[in-house]
Amino acid sequence: MANVVNNYVEALYYSTNNSLDRTQIEKDLQKFVKISNDNSNLKKILKDPRIEEKTKFEIIDGIVGKENVLLSNFLKLLIKEKRIDLIEKMLLEYEKMMRDSKKELFIKIIVSSEIDDNQIDKIIQKFKDIYKVSTVKYSIEINEEILGGIKVVVGNTVYDASIKRQLDQIF
Repeated sequence: MANVVNNYVEALYYSTNNSLDRTQIEKDLQKFVKISNDNSNLKKILKDPRIEEKTKFEIIDGIVGKENVLLSNFLKLLIKEKRIDLIEKMLLEYEKMMRDSKKELFIKIIVSSEIDDNQIDKIIQKFKDIYKVSTVKYSIEINEEILGGIKVVVGNTVYDASIKRQLDQIF
């Protein structure tokens, strides 16, 4: 399934070579996914094979509007090919492609308690060096179960320097 998602996303991404257009597509795609997540009926309608494509296309036009014809046509293609259920995965992949093109990295920092800005800056600098990127965006999650130390998640890779992991290795 990952190949299908990648193929569609690459087609959308490379449909334009203008970074402003790509940024607008990303924003509009995020907006569409948020609207569909906030409205479970919308998801059902777009996936329902009993509802005519024409009706679904009108819904797409109503949400995306005429401002972003490329995204509108992309969403209509997903409906036609019965792939609209993959839209959230496609958004994640598109966002990843955008970060990669901007030399950005997104990390999730997991700690057992609050950490100060100085520690965050050191973590960010370390991952800038590891991944050779200019920008690192991050989120912080407090998880007392790790007992201490830190875990950093980058995509599918987990850097685990938590006390819990160290104790698990001993026992």
